[in-house]
Amino acid sequence: MSDTDLNDMIFNLDISRWIDMMLPSFLRRPRIRALCNALCSPVGDIHSRFADTRAGHLFDLAHNAQVCHLRHALNSSFCLGFDITDTQSSGAEWIFAFDSEYEDDALLIPHGSHPPDQGMVVWSEQRLSLTSDSFIVTVPATAYDNALPAIRDMVDRFRLPSKKPLFNRSS
Repeated sequence: MSDTDLNDMIFNLDISRWIDMMLPSFLRRPRIRALCNALCSPVGDIHSRFADTRAGHLFDLAHNAQVCHLRHALNSSFCLGFDITDTQSSGAEWIFAFDSEYEDDALLIPHGSHPPDQGMVVWSEQRLSLTSDSFIVTVPATAYDNALPAIRDMVDRFRLPSKKPLFNRSS
């Protein structure tokens, strides 16, 4: 018998069976059993909340920021079809537009240097200059439409603080 089986046996509780075992045989009548079940029902409610919370904690402990664990958490909680890939730092350039007629229409600034203060970003930094600390979560279309905030919350719960997730809708 493994440790997991023993831990599960420790936390299993059947209130009605326990009541039957504690009542003497001459008091095991339907009305007395019903009264004892009614008196012990709050204990059963507390136990069911405890079991649900414990299951959630065990799920959180079984998963971490590794790609395989994060993918398994998403697939088991929502639906199948999630994919997680790393982004490659492309060394792209920033593209800025200026509203002054004396400046160039667009200015290319090498990746890694700071943009000028008077410029306005034309292209999204999220797509143009991805860092190596980002990863892409490809979400199935139905889950993307219905449960994207919950998916974001789960990814934020398990990801490393230094990593930045990007969410794509799969086709």
